[in-house]
Amino acid sequence: MTVLQPITTKSPSNCDVLEQSGLPFSFVLRPFGNRNSLSSGNDDEFYARQLEKRRRNPPISDDSKGEGADIQHYPLKLALVAKCTHCGSPMNPSSPIVGRWTVLCNLCGQTYDIDYQTQHESRMAASASLSVTSFPSISMKSNTHTQNKSVTKQLDSSDMDETEYRNRYSRTSTLTECVKPLMEYSLPLLSMAPLSPTPNSMRIEDSTDMEIAENIYTLPAKLCPPLLAIFIDATCPNPQYYNRICEALNQLINLKDSSENESKSGEHVKDGYGLCKSTRIGIFCMTENGGLSIFDLTENGGHLKHVWVRKPDADTASGHYQSGDDDYDNEEFEVAPLADIMTPEEIFAPLDSEYSKSCVLSALRGLADSSITIDMACQRSHNSKKKLTSRTKVSSGHGHGGGVCFGSTLEYFLDFMKHVGYHPGEMNHNNHMLGENIDSGTCTSSCDLEPAQKFIYAGGKIMCFLSGPPDEIGVPTIRKSLKAESQAEQNGRIGAGGYGGSCAELGKRFESMKYGGSGGGGSYLSGNDEPADGDGDVEFGKGLPRKDISGKGSAEKPSHQDGKIAKTKYLNVTALYEDIGKYSARGAFSTEIFALLPKLENDESDTEHLPEQYVGIPFLRLLSDRSGGAGPLVLTYPLGPSTSDDEDDILANEVISRSPLNRNHAFGSLLRVRLPPSLRIDTNTARSKASKSNKMSVNSEHNFDECYQTNGMYGSITASNEDIALFYIGSCDESSTLSFALNICSRSGRLDEYVYVDGRGDVRLCPCIQTCFAYTSIVKNRGQWVTVRRLRVLTLELDLTVSVESMTASLDSEALIVSLYHNFYHHALQYGLTSVEDHAVSWLLSVLFCSYESARKMQGLIDRYGPTVEGASEYYPSDRLLDKEGSHFSNRDILLGRGHVVFEFLPLLVFALVQSDALRPNCGGFKPSIDARAAAAAHMGNMPPLTISRCIAPRLELWLTGEDSSKAVNEDVNMSMNDVRYAIIDYIGASDGEEGGNYNGVMPLLLLDSPSQVFIHDCRELCNLRKTTDEDIPPAMIDSAEDGRRSYRVAPQFNKLVSNGVEDCTCAVAMQHLSDAMVEDSVTSVKKETFNEWCTAIAEVLHSELPTTT
Repeated sequence: MTVLQPITTKSPSNCDVLEQSGLPFSFVLRPFGNRNSLSSGNDDEFYARQLEKRRRNPPISDDSKGEGADIQHYPLKLALVAKCTHCGSPMNPSSPIVGRWTVLCNLCGQTYDIDYQTQHESRMAASASLSVTSFPSISMKSNTHTQNKSVTKQLDSSDMDETEYRNRYSRTSTLTECVKPLMEYSLPLLSMAPLSPTPNSMRIEDSTDMEIAENIYTLPAKLCPPLLAIFIDATCPNPQYYNRICEALNQLINLKDSSENESKSGEHVKDGYGLCKSTRIGIFCMTENGGLSIFDLTENGGHLKHVWVRKPDADTASGHYQSGDDDYDNEEFEVAPLADIMTPEEIFAPLDSEYSKSCVLSALRGLADSSITIDMACQRSHNSKKKLTSRTKVSSGHGHGGGVCFGSTLEYFLDFMKHVGYHPGEMNHNNHMLGENIDSGTCTSSCDLEPAQKFIYAGGKIMCFLSGPPDEIGVPTIRKSLKAESQAEQNGRIGAGGYGGSCAELGKRFESMKYGGSGGGGSYLSGNDEPADGDGDVEFGKGLPRKDISGKGSAEKPSHQDGKIAKTKYLNVTALYEDIGKYSARGAFSTEIFALLPKLENDESDTEHLPEQYVGIPFLRLLSDRSGGAGPLVLTYPLGPSTSDDEDDILANEVISRSPLNRNHAFGSLLRVRLPPSLRIDTNTARSKASKSNKMSVNSEHNFDECYQTNGMYGSITASNEDIALFYIGSCDESSTLSFALNICSRSGRLDEYVYVDGRGDVRLCPCIQTCFAYTSIVKNRGQWVTVRRLRVLTLELDLTVSVESMTASLDSEALIVSLYHNFYHHALQYGLTSVEDHAVSWLLSVLFCSYESARKMQGLIDRYGPTVEGASEYYPSDRLLDKEGSHFSNRDILLGRGHVVFEFLPLLVFALVQSDALRPNCGGFKPSIDARAAAAAHMGNMPPLTISRCIAPRLELWLTGEDSSKAVNEDVNMSMNDVRYAIIDYIGASDGEEGGNYNGVMPLLLLDSPSQVFIHDCRELCNLRKTTDEDIPPAMIDSAEDGRRSYRVAPQFNKLVSNGVEDCTCAVAMQHLSDAMVEDSVTSVKKETFNEWCTAIAEVLHSELPTTT
């Protein structure tokens, strides 16, 4: 699996090539990637010595059972790897060797020595100003320490064994790792002072209180466990809200290991990870006015303890109170530190203990019986009488929640963990290995407690379940602002959002489509409509020219459908939540947010008592984005009696997939991106050329666009304030995806390929990009779960080209989708959703124009130098230029790039992206709420390339019935109803109504695969020849569908929409699912154009911009 994925495998060698291509110099990064693609960094001889040494001196572990060890869990210690003495990067696998002990660093372009003495002195000098908190000793029976003595360890070379280092680099040119671009090394979890004097524990000269400590590289997971903190909004009066949450958590806790039972839950297990039952779980209940109730899980039944959290201060920049509602007075309560009330062992119960597990399940049963536990949680509220009175509204069916001090509660919890806890990512030793030159106090925990008293944890997840807007956003303000609008002008309706990047109601995604693709409006069932004239020529000047391609026309008068966000109760809520997200990342926690809202009843005439429509996901997603979360999720639940539905499964599946109990996570991660001097990260990737004062978005006062990227990096990540190339991630999994772009910043405008070396002259230096990803993870070792700290070093050599044709021919369309999505959504945050369509057209016109000009220049080079010029092998002039004979394409298709080896599907890619739920303005039946759209946008921003490509353009395959059918007869059916119909006729030879009831042949089946839904449809409305049953579905088709489901972070729902002999059993539902995937039949929200009309308009504009042709 590619971890660092450029959008073009051929990189531009200079600024001119980049500008002439029209493409961004962008990369897609999946830092955690796939474990199976890693190299252990050990040659056989070295690993044999290390393994024998471990057998003589095993690490602190109780996994004495079994023999041997898994090689991938014991990679080489980073201390034994040579590093550049100038930039600090680990030795590059492709670094040129310019002397016996001298290597040329192709990151910084300087030479350095890798002999032991030089490396040892360099590290001692670099670490002289750094110190690491050392733990004297560790108890094997609990997560506590047996001594209270604090020892500080000088960063020496105790792990840099001289003999091993010299043996390793005695034959530098033959090292195994020199040919491996992706390496993984071991980092220490913590430092432990020796219990008795040893030759390696001598006193450092003139430092009586400084002692050399031993680094610990692995611990049993029960001594350094992952944590799961559950925060539940306890202001909701509806029991169904608590039932849904408890049911999802019960499924999580009662999971069976996939190796023991291939149950439904096992589909979430990736790469044999299994269940880490050493995970500890804690449950918190948030109430109004800063109340917080915490379950003491050391007692069966979960005894509740109550505390107060401080509200945002009205006198600080992070929380100016601007609401005058009398329900929210400024009465202050005594806020005691949580560490004075409870210990981590009381809050977090280990799931590997049957007693502790029973305590957690008992607490969940109490939550499900909300009339008992929730009233107990609310009893300490100063407004308890009003609270209990509000709970009587349950019978009316219009109850809702909200108003908890959400931000303050998370800060209170993170302060507690900083005071009493320690995670391996805090070690300045690890930061030093990454080359982080920052003050040691910025990333170390509070030293109020002695190190030996601290609770060691690997990292964790914070899962928050909300029933309404938090207090910082302000319930009263939102209600008043919505009440002032008429029902027809409200921003949207309550609905699900986020799951699979979607937020549309079933069957209403493309409600205003024109079947037939040419605007004829004919019925797709009649059989009389003609195919769309997508391949015909265009009468230039008589098409549908697009006069406004600048993006300004739509942005000058933004529609109300952009979603006007009401004023928040406190000012600067954007900065407040963003800061809490960063704080969470520093504490090795990522925040996951689930908003559960009541469904609208069938009788919608009573608009006065409509449930709350707004939770504040546009603000709350900043907590997730900055901490490393997967993105908020908005789900609904019925107000009536409990009934199982699809959204129950969605909630449970999402909770399971985001939990450290079931899925491998990287905690407390640090990411450094190293670049050569001629490259730098572009921090203004999606900025418009217009000045900031000209932003036209209706929500520009909230500055969402400024928070969307962090130091040029898109995705769930936070940047360091001290180093532009350093980033933090609270936790991430294998699906977490980032994106960034580069600028060529050299004075010459070129990437330097040669560097002068004394005594060697000019030496060829291949420009590289290097990512260093340090993380803590839980892995299995000899049948036991252990906690380890690792560093992944990926070095990507850039394959430079001076040919625009070569660069564009190497385009990776899936990686391009990720880059374009962030570009378009960032633009939407600046100028509004209605401007995205024109912005996308402007970008596409620019790329197609550059492609056409590149073809003209290539033809000139071929005419002058012959067909041996770079890029000529993939160039066909008759398919690229209008004035050439023998073309296979019409003039329209040539202008749209159909003759280019890669650009053939570029217009459809851009059109489908514009039509995605996150970027399309409200229109017709497509009216998602602000929250639902923001959740969908957050999920799309975290999707890997393959997932986001299927999100905007699902995989649509045509199969035939029968057990002998082993593969699809058409693996790429166009997303148009007419094309689906004609594909069926091509393979069946019959259509609607033919053969009557005497037809007994094979039947067509459609397989649709997307992150939000996977289903099999029997096409009976498109080709109604006979009834089909489940037995008609080929086993290979089911396997293909299951493979598609398993490729996503969360397996979507799988439906078999076949009749099974029942008249109209699922006919309407099946067509609704299918119509939601027909992107090519959809109509744009602003210009009201189908895909073919949209392409014709682009070809018209492009033709008018080209020089005069014959």
